[in-house]
Amino acid sequence: SITGIMAPALLAILIPYMRSFVPGILSSIILSYIGMAFVYSYFVRTYQFVSRSDFLIVALGVVFCQAVSFAAGFALVAAICAISALRSYKRALLGAHKSTAEPPANVVRVDYILCFITVSKLKQDLAASGQDVTLDLTACPYIDANGNSFILD
Repeated sequence: SITGIMAPALLAILIPYMRSFVPGILSSIILSYIGMAFVYSYFVRTYQFVSRSDFLIVALGVVFCQAVSFAAGFALVAAICAISALRSYKRALLGAHKSTAEPPANVVRVDYILCFITVSKLKQDLAASGQDVTLDLTACPYIDANGNSFILD
């Protein structure tokens, strides 16, 4: 549109003229605000949701990229992540054979769509199983609002 063409042209004409009147500190406020918003949204807010080890890996990568080189920082982060993945995989393999948990006695497996039509089938399965029942919903392809409210009740 015409506005999309005129706005940058007008700014290109006015900015050098305005710089003679506006002190340097005021012209850098907008850039400082953008930088602060970037730091807040990508580091401060992220720190609240990411695990501390992941944040430490990213911070080490950033520091190493600035201190040495980008390739070295990337290699460091890749190596740390690979070692961490291998250690957790090894830990999972060793822990898989040490399971002492007993399977629950009454399990109702729901392998059908749980919707308003099939809620009665689930009621029958629950009534036949007894009082303490564990629902296995891993094979259930879909649960609608009625099925969800029945499960919550």
